[in-house]
Amino acid sequence: MLDEILTPEERSVVARARDFAEEHVAPHAAQWEWDRRYPLETIKAACAIGLNTIELAKVHGGQGLSFSCKLRTFEEIAKADFAFAFALINHHNACARFARDGQPGQVARLLPRMIAGDVIGCAGLSEPGVGSDFGALEMRAERVEGGWKLNGAKAWITNAAVAGLSVAYAQTDKAQGYRGIVCFAIEAERPGFHREPPFALHGGHAIGVGGFRLVDYFAPDETVLQPPGQAFKSALAGINGARAYVAAMCCGMLQASLETAVRYTQQRQTFGQPVIAH
Repeated sequence: MLDEILTPEERSVVARARDFAEEHVAPHAAQWEWDRRYPLETIKAACAIGLNTIELAKVHGGQGLSFSCKLRTFEEIAKADFAFAFALINHHNACARFARDGQPGQVARLLPRMIAGDVIGCAGLSEPGVGSDFGALEMRAERVEGGWKLNGAKAWITNAAVAGLSVAYAQTDKAQGYRGIVCFAIEAERPGFHREPPFALHGGHAIGVGGFRLVDYFAPDETVLQPPGQAFKSALAGINGARAYVAAMCCGMLQASLETAVRYTQQRQTFGQPVIAH
């Protein structure tokens, strides 16, 4: 029913995503899992057909389409592999957020590489000791001349295995609680960024979950995406959106599971007839 409210252009994006998932994701998802590998080449192929620019504003080279279009697009991709879909949508969101909130010079330098998939984006919320209690994060941002000095660690971060840019959050003043939180564009190529090995999961290795540490990492003033007092609210708005699109992706995974099960019961013979005939 959701497709009925999409524009023809948006329905075309959903169809393109479905074809891409069937051709490039479904045939390889099991091998990615066996190899415990992040499929960077397939992420780049998805970027090449614009699956990371659905909500990105047209002024930044994106398609400027609706959240509903993004939701349906990634529901289709999740039918083939939820982990791949989650990795790609996190990159998509990092592109859109960085373009929206970043300073023009930094955006001009990095966004084209993100759109092409040469720089993968990730969020930077969860920490080794801080999960859903986002207001309790421990990464510290200390004011210094020309910017901020950051110290701390992030963990359970989608795309952290390869990400070149993180939309990351740090605390400037613990006494201020959530009001002291600020959001930065953190570049992996800068001194002080230390990537942790990808996590060994029970499944879904295409998600690229891992972490990173910042040790006296200098973040210039131009890298502030959301200042104290605004960053926390912006992060929660993104989380609210995630609740919707993750649910849709779960629906896609469930539909694929049901279709697989039904096919099996049509093919599997017991007592002289297909299982479904019992």
